[in-house]
Amino acid sequence: MIEIPFTSADDAILVMQALTEPARMSAFYQPPDGAARALIHVAEEFAPEVQALAADLPSARKSVLLAYAADLRWRKEVGGITVAGVPVATDDRAKVMITGARVAATVDPQWSTVWHGADGNTYPVDAAAMIAISDEVQAHVNIGFATFAAVKADIEAGTITTTAEINAAFAV
Repeated sequence: MIEIPFTSADDAILVMQALTEPARMSAFYQPPDGAARALIHVAEEFAPEVQALAADLPSARKSVLLAYAADLRWRKEVGGITVAGVPVATDDRAKVMITGARVAATVDPQWSTVWHGADGNTYPVDAAAMIAISDEVQAHVNIGFATFAAVKADIEAGTITTTAEINAAFAV
């Protein structure tokens, strides 16, 4: 293990957050004790990664913000929506089932089913309603990716610098 000192606890925490998963798993943070500096203890093989991030804190901040934005985009995507009064799950399994139901509804205009809503209730759904659900889910996913692309560009340009600004962009 190698100790890498930081003059600021905030900087050390930022670098810990920006580390790749293997490096983060090998590292631990030691908060400052009195006048001592904050330390990151890391396996020797990951010391260059920690040192590079410590030398370029703006890049570390961007890395953390990008990871936060990507996670928020995903959480929004799988968080569900409501379409015509039906609470619709939008996790990956639900999207597969919606796609299959849409195919069936497209092939057979008389198609119908009883759909299990995200709230645990059941809802009668006909072909037109399933196509509408599918369209709304696809729009929901597309909006998330478009928002993420814009947020990513703003993070890289330095115009988004906080998680609050990311939350605002995603209207959290």
